[in-house]
Amino acid sequence: MTVLTARHITLIQRTFHDLIPQDPEMEVFFGDIFYRKLFAINPELRPLFHIGIAEQAHRLVTMLRWMVEHIPSEQEFHTQVAALGTRHVGYGVLPEHYMQVGEALIWVFQETMAEDFTPELKQAWLEVFQTITETMQGQEAPR
Repeated sequence: MTVLTARHITLIQRTFHDLIPQDPEMEVFFGDIFYRKLFAINPELRPLFHIGIAEQAHRLVTMLRWMVEHIPSEQEFHTQVAALGTRHVGYGVLPEHYMQVGEALIWVFQETMAEDFTPELKQAWLEVFQTITETMQGQEAPR
């Protein structure tokens, strides 16, 4: 089970809001880069998505924003993210897909933030993504 520090939560929240402000154009830009990388990693994932990339990008960013804002609210975070995981099983998401999504997500942050994506920030994102993955897969109990 991953344990997030208060410092890591602060870093995650600050960088997410700096990188992806609440702006539909930025959401589509981020999502487009993310999904291009994800489908380059595993082209077989493309058929799991039945809507346009712009709408999917908006959904992705909206959910990530919610997670980033609510990660300190442990019970609410766990309840909502576990439910999201259950829905994703119905979409055909397999356990190995989480690693590929994480790889694409970290890659986008590294590419867009360049030298500002410090080792500490990378570690924070790896830990938060691990927490999300564990929760979505039902491996993490509320803290």
